[in-house]
Amino acid sequence: MTASLALPQRHYDKLAQVIKSNKTAPQSALITRLNPIIRGWANYYKSVVSKDTFSKLDNMVYLRIVRWANRRHPNKFKHWVASKYWKTVGRNNWVFGNNQFTLLDHTSTAIHRHIKVRGTKSPYDGDTNYWVSRMGKHPEVKQSVAKLLKRQQGKCAMCHLTFSGWRVHRNRPHYPQAIGW
Repeated sequence: MTASLALPQRHYDKLAQVIKSNKTAPQSALITRLNPIIRGWANYYKSVVSKDTFSKLDNMVYLRIVRWANRRHPNKFKHWVASKYWKTVGRNNWVFGNNQFTLLDHTSTAIHRHIKVRGTKSPYDGDTNYWVSRMGKHPEVKQSVAKLLKRQQGKCAMCHLTFSGWRVHRNRPHYPQAIGW
């Protein structure tokens, strides 16, 4: 087994172990035990190319939970079991949950790509525009201006030119923007 397959397999094995050890637990207890594991693992791996892996894990967890639900009700029809444990939430028709809790999906975690720091940039080189637009904060810049610069990617919202001086200007109601001077 290669290293790329070992990580999701170990994660799945951990989820499967939690499901196995909670065969008689109520649905809400199972969900509260699984959600932190799913959330933590998915957040850790959200910066790498992981869409297919997240999909496969969701499918494998779904199949494991179907077995868990069918084991709890061996004398009931499958559609009765499905209507008892799976609900419609928004546009998603197959959400494992009840009125209080729903099981998180790996695929519901937004994937954020890591952006490399340019080779010549350093936090100590004085290029605050680069670091503010990259991180959204800087000790020399007001937080409101830093958030605007990050949202605008370090460019003027009107002319789209990069700038080094900042002030907040409202040229229309409810549309703040950082502009250069």
